[in-house]
Amino acid sequence: VVARLPHLLAIWAINRIYRPAATRTSSSRLLRRVLVSGYTGLGHMVMKTVLLRQIEELYPGCEISIVSGNKYWSAQLMGEYRTLVLPERSGTLERLRFFIALRRERFDAVFLPCDAAPKFLLRGLVLAGIPIRVGHIFEGAVIPNCYVNLQVPVRMEGPRSEIDINLDLLEAVFGGDFERRYVPVLESDGEFPVGVAPGLVARSYVAVQVGAANGMPTTKRWLEPHFVALFQRLLAEHPSLHIVALGDSGDSPIVNRVCDAVESSRVHNLAGQTDLAETSVLISRARFLICHDSGLLHLGNSTGVPVIAIYGPSDVDWYTTQLPDFHLLQEPCECPKLGLFPGAFGEPEEAEAAKRCPVPKCMQRLSVDHVLATCNALLAHTIEDPSA
Repeated sequence: VVARLPHLLAIWAINRIYRPAATRTSSSRLLRRVLVSGYTGLGHMVMKTVLLRQIEELYPGCEISIVSGNKYWSAQLMGEYRTLVLPERSGTLERLRFFIALRRERFDAVFLPCDAAPKFLLRGLVLAGIPIRVGHIFEGAVIPNCYVNLQVPVRMEGPRSEIDINLDLLEAVFGGDFERRYVPVLESDGEFPVGVAPGLVARSYVAVQVGAANGMPTTKRWLEPHFVALFQRLLAEHPSLHIVALGDSGDSPIVNRVCDAVESSRVHNLAGQTDLAETSVLISRARFLICHDSGLLHLGNSTGVPVIAIYGPSDVDWYTTQLPDFHLLQEPCECPKLGLFPGAFGEPEEAEAAKRCPVPKCMQRLSVDHVLATCNALLAHTIEDPSA
């Protein structure tokens, strides 16, 4: 306690200066410049596009910037927003310069969702002098007002709804209800990446995520022999159909094994060969996407392409169940449940869950016949149109 006394005194003094922000009302001064934290994964950020769009709806003309550890996904998928980069492993002096410079930006508010609020960011924003610092707080947790001066409880009851959790922050700032949107939207208007798969044309293929979790152990991945059998049967039953296998470099060994086992010129192994912008375009031009509970799932939903979602022991986000072209395939499971907050509230980390359940029975139970039937139904109702 004695060792922490200077820190506690500093927090007390700053709290005397930084009082909790008053809840705003819709008649309050409009927000002109807003900062949103992007220190999170791809899927979580895709869902945050709903938050960004609704800020723009409620505050027309508002300029939104994103603060993140890098520009990788934001520059490729969300180029309309400026990204301010502060690497998570940056040193003290670099952080100090960054937050002092941020103070000169004169943002009106910063949004700090529970999955994108690293401690160094909360501490640095004290220097940035942003009047409204709205963020989540878990029951029983204590966050000093100087860090987050408008604190919103994380909703834990009811169906999993990450979009609602994010929009709760906006509601606290806005000071009232508004019509909530539930569909992530990303513009996939780039050119078709013909160079990565010569001869491939739009709407002639299905996109498939064979790997997951960057190749690391996970209970979210369907079994490799199942994918091999699915590919073989799709190619046999649909002589003109191509299959595009997607994934990042960590997924490559898994994707390589599956594609090599099929041995067909109509299977295009693009794992580790496309960036996010190219991946987004490839998904948007596919007949449909087959994927796991991952960032690609939400990326697919944002493009409007039909999605076949292969789920293991994780919860389905509520918004997906409202989409007409989202097709959930999931079997009963005895594996440790993977929720929204891995490693907290009794939920295991993904690696720990995979260690306890190395061959998920739910993924074994999800048969090739079941997935193939869903594929055939979609192929019968989607148009093979290279010009689309």
